[in-house]
Amino acid sequence: MTRKTHLSIFFATLLCISFFSFAEPAQPWKTGNIKLYGLLIPVIQAEEGDINGFIACYSHDMKMPSYPVEEDIYVKGFVSMEGQYKGRIFHPEGYLDMDISPVYTTPSTLCQEYLPSCQDENIECWAGGDTGGYFGHLLRAVDAE
Repeated sequence: MTRKTHLSIFFATLLCISFFSFAEPAQPWKTGNIKLYGLLIPVIQAEEGDINGFIACYSHDMKMPSYPVEEDIYVKGFVSMEGQYKGRIFHPEGYLDMDISPVYTTPSTLCQEYLPSCQDENIECWAGGDTGGYFGHLLRAVDAE
């Protein structure tokens, strides 16, 4: 390859690195909080539009904000998504009757992307759909902001 080609590749690579290094992370459209037994837990509306339901974001990390649901499992926040409820369980669009808890699924990725308490690389957060009991409170939390 010629020196000119090497320089062109070098500058193109440098441009890509600088773009991705300084690009801002996606910001939620609207945020609010729900008060659960005195604790303020974040509620994120990721996109503008109608809200079909919410996923809960869970972690073993007990640092605040967190709401205990089992001995070592805590709710870190909620994220709105398109989908449907079957009873109390929310099924995000594309995940009807599927497990959304693996960290590589889109719902779990949204928890990691939008909730500050899930963004530490040492904290594992995953999604769950058992939010039907909170639905009215979650809507009011997002509408209040």
